[in-house]
Amino acid sequence: MSRLIKMFFHALGVRDVGTMKNWAWLAAAGVMVFFALSWRDFPHNWYEATQTDRRPFSKIGSWHYQLQKVEIDKVAAVAADLVVIDYERALGNGTRLPWTADEIAKLKVKPDGTRRFVLSYLSVGEAEEKRFYWKADWKTDPSKKPGWLHIPNCAWPGAWAVRFWDDGWKQILYRKPDSYLSRVIAAGFDGVYLDRVDMFQDFPQIETVHRGANIDMIELVADLAQTARAAKPGFVVVPNNGMDLLNSRRYRQVIDGLGMEELLYSHKGTGVRNDQRDIDSTLAQLSLLQWDYKPVLTLEYLVTRETIAAASAELSKLKVIAGFPTRALDGGDPTAPVELKTDPGTPEFIAANCTATNSW
Repeated sequence: MSRLIKMFFHALGVRDVGTMKNWAWLAAAGVMVFFALSWRDFPHNWYEATQTDRRPFSKIGSWHYQLQKVEIDKVAAVAADLVVIDYERALGNGTRLPWTADEIAKLKVKPDGTRRFVLSYLSVGEAEEKRFYWKADWKTDPSKKPGWLHIPNCAWPGAWAVRFWDDGWKQILYRKPDSYLSRVIAAGFDGVYLDRVDMFQDFPQIETVHRGANIDMIELVADLAQTARAAKPGFVVVPNNGMDLLNSRRYRQVIDGLGMEELLYSHKGTGVRNDQRDIDSTLAQLSLLQWDYKPVLTLEYLVTRETIAAASAELSKLKVIAGFPTRALDGGDPTAPVELKTDPGTPEFIAANCTATNSW
């Protein structure tokens, strides 16, 4: 054994490193340290999830996710513990109108009179042409295009990748007095459902000059959450996808849960079962959050009642909260006939219209 290794053991107080007794003690100590570090948050997370104000959200058992064709009375009649809707509604003439505080308050009451959570959709990895911050000449005049705005996403017409680490984008999202976040809070939402968090995974394929995108996304989510909770204590932050970020303890502490799409099906085609290796890998990541007593919400875009029933039973056993909306998130029947090749976002639409470098 080298002198360096002996010095290391001596620094730990182990003098006779050659004996089996000390080796056994060292191994046991190593195991104890490993579990102490791995479980150091467990008592705190358990207490928060069961004994504090965080308990109601940690106990949700159902959810409803709808961004299109929202009618307040119809959504209010849904018996779900959590509702996710857009911050505003389309009026049909090209304009959009934010929901009022009274309308959001109505959604917070379930049909049985009990309280539920209402979150606002908020994309942090893409800009959308339909939003209040969008200017028409960004698309037509390259000289007017802000530095944070990158390229359009073929898979979802009207959505553009953004350099999410750029301060100009953060100003729009949550730093300015009239930011997107401030509007969401003023409307009375309980929190936000952050879409396109997973842009940190896609950016290397569309722009190679940036590195550390995962760290930048963690910083964005943490900063947004801190800003929101300073203005409204207890504000809920639930990202969508981006499961690799769950390896960060800091990230898991900042968020209140996670939504994810297509855990079991549709990576290769609508209703096509995903590779079991991919499923198992994702479940291992999701378990990190489940051990933190934070809910995992899933969305499967399936089109047959048989597949939905099978997926529902499987996801229930995995202790995740499942939803089965249409890809358009319009509150419709997912089993109604649809032409997949013309339905934006589907694997079939992307294969027919897009390439690997202009869609994500």
